[in-house]
Amino acid sequence: MKQQLGAFACIGLLAVVCFTTPVSAQAPEVNHVSEDAFAVITAKYNEAIQERSLALVPYELINVAGEKEFGVDMKALERVSMIVEPFDDLIDPPNFAIVFEFDKPQEVGGNTLGMFQREQIDGMRAWTPPVPDGPLFVEADEQTFMIVMPDMLDRTVAGGGLRDLMRKVPPTDQMNAYIEIEPMREMILANLPPRGDVPPMFGRYYNLLDLITSISISQGFEEDAVSRLTIQTASEDDAEKVALLLADGVDLAKQGALSGLAFMMMEAMDAEYQDATIDYSNRLAETLREAIKESQDGDKLVINLEETMAVSGVATAGVAVGMLLPAVQQVREAARRTTAMNNLRQICLALHNYESAYNHFPAQAICDDDGNPLLSWRVAILPYIEQQALYDEFRLDEPWNSEHNIQLLDKIPPVYVSPNVDLGSQTIFLGIEGENMLFNGGRELGFADIRDGTSNTIAFVEADINAAVPWTQPADYAVDPDWAGSNLGNLRPGGFNAAMLDGSVQFIDAWIDDENLMNLFQYDDGNVVDWNWAP
Repeated sequence: MKQQLGAFACIGLLAVVCFTTPVSAQAPEVNHVSEDAFAVITAKYNEAIQERSLALVPYELINVAGEKEFGVDMKALERVSMIVEPFDDLIDPPNFAIVFEFDKPQEVGGNTLGMFQREQIDGMRAWTPPVPDGPLFVEADEQTFMIVMPDMLDRTVAGGGLRDLMRKVPPTDQMNAYIEIEPMREMILANLPPRGDVPPMFGRYYNLLDLITSISISQGFEEDAVSRLTIQTASEDDAEKVALLLADGVDLAKQGALSGLAFMMMEAMDAEYQDATIDYSNRLAETLREAIKESQDGDKLVINLEETMAVSGVATAGVAVGMLLPAVQQVREAARRTTAMNNLRQICLALHNYESAYNHFPAQAICDDDGNPLLSWRVAILPYIEQQALYDEFRLDEPWNSEHNIQLLDKIPPVYVSPNVDLGSQTIFLGIEGENMLFNGGRELGFADIRDGTSNTIAFVEADINAAVPWTQPADYAVDPDWAGSNLGNLRPGGFNAAMLDGSVQFIDAWIDDENLMNLFQYDDGNVVDWNWAP
């Protein structure tokens, strides 16, 4: 597992650094652009080491990683491009491809690919990672290497999509990004507050989504670099409206920033420093406003920042990062959510195997002869999650925090570890505790007791961080009848993971009401669960 994580860390390092590197002045047309793509970022690698402004990028480490992990010569990497297809929500990761184009043939291989399953796909060498639904590693030809999502491979090889936009604004600068708005317009609007719920001064900026058709960014890093933002609209009239909205937005942002800044500096700075800072903010806002005012060119806005390499470079890079960061964060969150769901599935499978062996589920606690709780059910099912050796180390007639058992606390099995946050020896994978629930006063239930149906009964949840408990302690999610979801739904956006007694894992919407949640927690209340709750 550590090797796999290290491999994917190398992939991330290569991709992120490559996207900040220069492209030659006569860059060829970007290849392998999916016909469904809405965004492309393309950059040059082999000229980066010539640029003074990028001297601190760790090229030496990247070169070694490329050779050892993938068997490629990074010094021969002519260009790297990332292509992204539209996505429907902010939970599941989008289809993407990263295309590495070299100026000479490569012998693809290395440590990372050595861990993957090798196969032939459409006549190309490919490697399948040990991660379900993970990206493929494909040798498209002897000079092109791709990391691509499986569903996107055919479309990526075929090409198409953003080429019209890229022909209008050719990738001839040092870094270029292209974004088409139409494929993502509906998704963006669906994730914004309704227009009627925001103040009028902000609501009018929703019109930008109706006016803008595409955005292109070109970034230079050399001494006479030019940073260029091109906003394409459907007509000259629309371009004028966009220019006015952006100029007003600069003024609005300036006013809000200055009022907040003045408040924060009230005691931290004297009057002279406050005045100087406000003067600078005004000058910066005026510069941007003038750039917008002079930028309209027919049906588009072209905003240039010239002869200010350091400032414009940082500014444009910031814009690019600002647009990509939410997508990156969503991909990471989706991966963590998937890991947590797999953990819950393994716990449920162990519960089923335990029931098969003993004709009942484990009680909430391993107890002594007097009924005093000693150790959690998480210890009881260790043999069913391939942890028999660890189970044998416990003294089952002693409490979880006895002198002996407390030493085993740090040996928390991976299945109880949160993928979102390091909690040490604590876990947030908790059983449901309460009347008519899986853990209810020591009674040992079996499948025959689940009268509401196993698919309608929650066994375990991924709780909030503040509900975490030591994994061996006999403590779980004690349901508050007056607020059933009091410690659920704050770990990840939109809801929480819950394992049903049938072994499935559901993502429960944060908007679920207490009545329906209680119905899901209780195994024999006889109430029908309404799965169509809405905010």
